[in-house]
Amino acid sequence: MNDTNLNLSNKVNKTLKDIVKENENLSKELSLIKSKLKTKNTKPKSTPIRFYLNEKTIKLVKRCITKLQAIDPISGWFVYILSITGCRGVEIQNVKLADISQEKSNNDEVFYSLRVNVAKKRTSICIREVVIS
Repeated sequence: MNDTNLNLSNKVNKTLKDIVKENENLSKELSLIKSKLKTKNTKPKSTPIRFYLNEKTIKLVKRCITKLQAIDPISGWFVYILSITGCRGVEIQNVKLADISQEKSNNDEVFYSLRVNVAKKRTSICIREVVIS
């Protein structure tokens, strides 16, 4: 019985030593991986440059839109609606006739109301209503 206890204790010591060695190897690997991640060159994301229109550019765009309306009325009005709404082309293309309504003001002036689905977030639906005189 004494021999079996001795064999059992030797086996336990051997497995314990193996586990300690494996633990040391794994901790060395972990420290290597951590050091590689720290030294990795991570470039910060550059912020996009904002583009603002000045008065001269706005006049030039308006002039181009009126020329386009004279040449091709459908394309001209499409670009005009894009310019005043700030919507994307696909968003305007997805507008149905049911989304366009005609309204009259007190002065008998006619307004057209467009309901445009704006693709802000996929989880929620955002509808932008645009009134054009």
